[in-house]
Amino acid sequence: MQEDYFSIRWEHQEKKRYYHVVCSKDLFGDWVLTKAWGGMDKSTGRVTKLFCTTYTEAKNSLLKISKLRSARGYYVRELDALQLSQLLIGFNAND
Repeated sequence: MQEDYFSIRWEHQEKKRYYHVVCSKDLFGDWVLTKAWGGMDKSTGRVTKLFCTTYTEAKNSLLKISKLRSARGYYVRELDALQLSQLLIGFNAND
């Protein structure tokens, strides 16, 4: 199943931090992962973009980000466009 857009937000309540990833297509049809993170009680943060040429590459990157966020004590706060379980059904990524 392929969507044109999805968004996931992780939060760490003890550290008052967030990590947000938006995946969407650009005008050329390539996938862009926009990653934003920072403090929940501050107006500062950072944003970076990761350009992917395929949907599979974008999903692989998202899976790696999700594993890292979970290992660091973050939990999924918000999903948009489709549920994370649907996003990763039948998808095997190399660690």
